[in-house]
Amino acid sequence: MSPATAFVIATLAMVASLADAAYHDSLRNHFCLATLVG
Repeated sequence: MSPATAFVIATLAMVASLADAAYHDSLRNHFCLATLVG
C-alpha cells in the first residue's frame, strides 16, 4: 500500500468517526429536548 493510499484511508476513517459522533450527539440532544418538553 502506498503512503498516499494509507493517508486517504486514515482521513476517511477519521471523517467517518467524527460524522458518527456528531450524529449521535444530535440524536442525544434531540432526545433530551423531547424529554424536557414532553
